[in-house]
Amino acid sequence: MKKLVVALAFLLFVTAGAIGVLKWLGVGPFELDESANTTEQTTSSRDRETPYFVEMDPVLVPLFRDDKVAATIQIHIQLEVIGSDVSEEVLFARPRLGSAFFQDLYGYIPRMLMNSDRIDMDILKKRLKFIADKTLGEGKVSDVLIQSVNEVRAP
Repeated sequence: MKKLVVALAFLLFVTAGAIGVLKWLGVGPFELDESANTTEQTTSSRDRETPYFVEMDPVLVPLFRDDKVAATIQIHIQLEVIGSDVSEEVLFARPRLGSAFFQDLYGYIPRMLMNSDRIDMDILKKRLKFIADKTLGEGKVSDVLIQSVNEVRAP
């Protein structure tokens, strides 16, 4: 009886291993359909397009206190786009995009600093992505990278 249980356990182990190998190799009942394979290749070729990074001019946002400039926030931004044609379009629209960033952040950063003593990078990144999508169109900019945020206090 003991030998029978060991033999059945061994048979079960070998069967599970064989099924795992068949599935890993995609052979037999686990063979992929050719139409699914071509769709998968098309999707993966689009995903393999290399990202391009567009360096923006620094955005300088003055902070006022009692009708004087108390500090200036300097933000270095880099935009990630997919495809060379989109990168050329974003390069062409850099002045318009930089102006949109400045106009929005001119009012937004002082409001953010009223509630806390530091700039929240996650919120700023989402805000800049929203502005880029609104200015250039949805999907042109895949990500906004904030390189640095510096605060220069006025004397």
